[in-house]
Amino acid sequence: MQFRGVTPPKPPIPPRCAPQSPPSLLEVSALRVLGLLHTAPNSLSSLPQLSSALPPELLERLLSLAARNGLLSAPFLHSLLAAPSPISLVDLGGYLKPEPLAPLALGGRLFRNFPKAVTFLVPFTSIPSQLFLTFPLSEHLRTIDLRCVKGLDDVGLRAVLDRSPQLRSLDVSGTSITSDAFPAVRDQNPSTHDDDVLPQPAANHPLDAGKRHRPVPPSSPLDERPAKRRKAAVSCSFARRLERLVVSGCAVSDRALSRIAEAFPSLTEFDCSYCSKISDISLLVSRVPIQKLTLDGCTLSSQFEVPFSKFAHNELQRIFYCGTGLVSTSLIRFLNRSVATLREIRLRNKIWDCDDLSGDEKYEWLRKSPYLEAVDLFDVQVGSRFLDNFEHSTCRTTVLRHLNVAKTGRELTLSHFLSLEFPHLESLVLPLPPVEERKALLSLRAPRLTDLSVQLSVDNEGYMSEQEARALVRKLPQLTKLELWCLGAISVDAVDSIVVALPEVKEVLLATMDPLSASSLTLEEFSGLERRHADVSITVWHHSLVPTRRSFRSSLGTTLPLPEHISRFEIDLEITHHDDGETSLEPSVIVDGIPLWTNEAFASLSHLAQTADTPGGALPLISQWCCECDIHTYMGVLFRQLKVESPLPSTPPRSLISWDIMEPGPCRKLFFDKDQYVNEINKFRHFMI
Repeated sequence: MQFRGVTPPKPPIPPRCAPQSPPSLLEVSALRVLGLLHTAPNSLSSLPQLSSALPPELLERLLSLAARNGLLSAPFLHSLLAAPSPISLVDLGGYLKPEPLAPLALGGRLFRNFPKAVTFLVPFTSIPSQLFLTFPLSEHLRTIDLRCVKGLDDVGLRAVLDRSPQLRSLDVSGTSITSDAFPAVRDQNPSTHDDDVLPQPAANHPLDAGKRHRPVPPSSPLDERPAKRRKAAVSCSFARRLERLVVSGCAVSDRALSRIAEAFPSLTEFDCSYCSKISDISLLVSRVPIQKLTLDGCTLSSQFEVPFSKFAHNELQRIFYCGTGLVSTSLIRFLNRSVATLREIRLRNKIWDCDDLSGDEKYEWLRKSPYLEAVDLFDVQVGSRFLDNFEHSTCRTTVLRHLNVAKTGRELTLSHFLSLEFPHLESLVLPLPPVEERKALLSLRAPRLTDLSVQLSVDNEGYMSEQEARALVRKLPQLTKLELWCLGAISVDAVDSIVVALPEVKEVLLATMDPLSASSLTLEEFSGLERRHADVSITVWHHSLVPTRRSFRSSLGTTLPLPEHISRFEIDLEITHHDDGETSLEPSVIVDGIPLWTNEAFASLSHLAQTADTPGGALPLISQWCCECDIHTYMGVLFRQLKVESPLPSTPPRSLISWDIMEPGPCRKLFFDKDQYVNEINKFRHFMI
């Protein structure tokens, strides 16, 4: 629970969601070893001898699984660090407990000599920033993941940067860093002075013996020395070769962009999503060869400060800019300059603010990009020239694999759109065509299509019938995932026939939207579906204007494994007392330290409570979109309660709440611990009256 006015420590940020895959032989072997160590009381004493006979890859996975399952105790870590086998990947992501921190700091032979990648994902434990000043880091490190290390500040990060000459990838999302964490180029020249000084790690630490660091006088601790007019850090070990940087959710501003561009001239991937202080991305992209740019949740200025004529690089391949906001003329012209390299573009929930551009110039990036593989324009009102430019685009018939044109407005003539050929298309999201154009859906020419989602029609007019749904799946038997958000009603026989017609299908979602119909399936009917199609995840969600008629049925199909990351759910409540005696509440959803929907209005406490009280459903969680008169047509967040099995037989299943965020912003899948989630909701029950 958070209240504005007090700065709380930041919880973690979720990692990127990857599709679940069957466990590898390495995974199975590590699970068996970990299960043995967990169940046998005296097995830890033999771990050093055991680990010397195991390959490094197996030890790496063993360490990762122990961290994820909350088994990384101090004796376990001491035994593992004593292994003579060199490990290149150290993954402490998961539920790390406070007690292993001391052996990490004092027994880090492993970290000093071997690893090329280190992950510290510590959701509920603060690692003091001072620890990073003396922590043993290998000079061979290429990847450091410090997501959600809540104690990491500017001093700690600059100490890490100064001792990682081979560093290529750095993730500091959800930490306490600011723009001052990144030094300007002059800071790395020992002959210059600047106010932004990189503190030196203590050379008298036992693990740093032999390293050439300037000693620090005992009477002048690092955090008390004056910062001004001291010589800057020596640049020979600075991480100048950094190629990937993630600062999502951090308090960095436009000033940081200039510093980052100067400090890391080889930067190709930058993620500043949910950084509310960033507005002019040209300060970065004009100076470094950015190939992947993530701006979700940011609010960009309408004009770039750096003119296009001064852009030194033009290598953009992927751009993600989702969330309510504007797409300006400057951004479109930047995309048009990148047509030779552009591969993926996602602009969701955007409004085109570029009336000074002609229709063809507005979509030049679409028409001329030869390598464009993915286009997501969900809830973007495209103009009249969009379809013509799309039809004559090179990418449509050569490389386009993913396309989302749902909620793009009436200018998109679906009968014309569906008459086009898509030889390489694998996933498609589109609105339900009007009745007079619906037959065109059956003539879709996409032989490689495996993922189809048909959403509500423009202005939510009309529904798909059972007969139309059956005819559609008979034309596309190769589908592995099907979502129909536009059904009027559905019977158990229709669900059966749809699943049977798709022999390769793994996921089926059927949402019935007719506000006057009764519940589609009884619990007994759905249980029969689960038995007959045990290997398919089936979800049937019935919306209705009448709350008592709403129903949600969901089966998981194959057993869901424990997710790689369980996010932390929090509510940030701002209470305002007005002069007239009224009180207003403005709640925000905080997931792993990142405020979701930062460009939109505040969340609805009553709808959040429903996600904890019901087994599942689809609800808008943004307050201004929560009108009950059209709730039956909305699928903003699909939520469900579920149980997942632990990889260790002796550990009971965990109760989780999952979110599939459809809109606004980027599509995301999140998992929360049910007890933590419900406890957070319960703290605000008295505000929901």
